[in-house]
Amino acid sequence: MLGMSSRKYYHGQTDLDYRRRDRLIETIAGDGSLCDRLISCGVLSQGTYGWEKKCRLPACPYCRALYAARAGRAAATAFEGAANSELSMASVLLGSTVDVEGIGDIFLTARSDLRNRVNRQRSMLRRWSRVQLVGWLEVDAVSPLDVPLLPPERREALTAMGLPCAEDHDVIWLPSFHAVIWHPGVDWQEVRDALALQWEGTRQVHVQPARSHLTAEQNIRNIVSYALKHQCQTSLGGTRIDWPPSWLAEFYEWLHSWSQGFRRTRVLVGPASIDPKHEAIKPERISTPTLYIEPMPITY
Repeated sequence: MLGMSSRKYYHGQTDLDYRRRDRLIETIAGDGSLCDRLISCGVLSQGTYGWEKKCRLPACPYCRALYAARAGRAAATAFEGAANSELSMASVLLGSTVDVEGIGDIFLTARSDLRNRVNRQRSMLRRWSRVQLVGWLEVDAVSPLDVPLLPPERREALTAMGLPCAEDHDVIWLPSFHAVIWHPGVDWQEVRDALALQWEGTRQVHVQPARSHLTAEQNIRNIVSYALKHQCQTSLGGTRIDWPPSWLAEFYEWLHSWSQGFRRTRVLVGPASIDPKHEAIKPERISTPTLYIEPMPITY
């Protein structure tokens, strides 16, 4: 089986990232396109020379890092002119499901709900016309037996929303999204309160302002990087535990069937109208013709 041991690491990727990828390859169906693309990633097209093949899959640490770097640059370009006081990161826990197939429906509903919430704010308050954001789906997972061991705030949020009956299941999937928000004329507390009107659960919404000691571009890139991190771990009792290989396989085989690219896992809200001084986000500015600029799920 071909591996990635000879390939250079990229943007802080570690041996752990590649071992996780190898565990996934060993677990998923060996005759499927997901496995084939992961195995061929990094291989030269002519054996010992030629162009380097790239799988462009979220399960691949190398391709994920390439994408995250380019997505950060694209977001910084789209938000050019933003001040730190106009930038925030939003995280929203969307719900839970024991059926991996349900993740897509939960996220697509939330994406529509988010756009509707912004539109409602705009219908009431003109200053919301220039609010815009870009974010990505994240999927966490936990065993029903381990819920009591989750960090207190996480456990409180999940309990308040109500966890599904999981007697016959070994994993609960927890979809959420992270987004970088540009909100000129609107303070971050107002953004938080507006999102909390849509997602009312305890600790379901978290919004924090950009860090004042960094530049706006650094903040944008850092938020995008955070949104696109990928660890496939669950924090239990202060320790981070890797997902079992069966969870990796179940999740990534579903994702590959639901969206062989990653575009469906992105949420994008542009301004209501184009301000001459602040150009609107256009989809092509975040999603260029190259296949790297596509979102992917991340976990924490």
